[in-house]
Amino acid sequence: MLERLRCGVITTGAFRAYLAQWHEETEGGNFGLIPQLDYVRFASGERAGQAYASLLWQPINKMKPHEIFEIGRIKVYLSKSTRTALKEHCLDMKDGAIFVK
Repeated sequence: MLERLRCGVITTGAFRAYLAQWHEETEGGNFGLIPQLDYVRFASGERAGQAYASLLWQPINKMKPHEIFEIGRIKVYLSKSTRTALKEHCLDMKDGAIFVK
């Protein structure tokens, strides 16, 4: 089942399940931190056309409320550049990695 965030990013059930599992496995000791989803697509250079997405923990006190989105039951920070790059795209899983369609 697909879900659309208010910023236009779409997620699959497989991505939400992965996020929930990642959150559960890594949240210990991360009090006061929030998951941040980063997405980068290279426009030029050696890596032109390549992209990657990653999850990491960041201090929640640096985030603005409108930049925090609930994916499944997990609150996640998406920067403006990540929101722009992923708008109308779908976050899914492929071969154990985050995949953008």
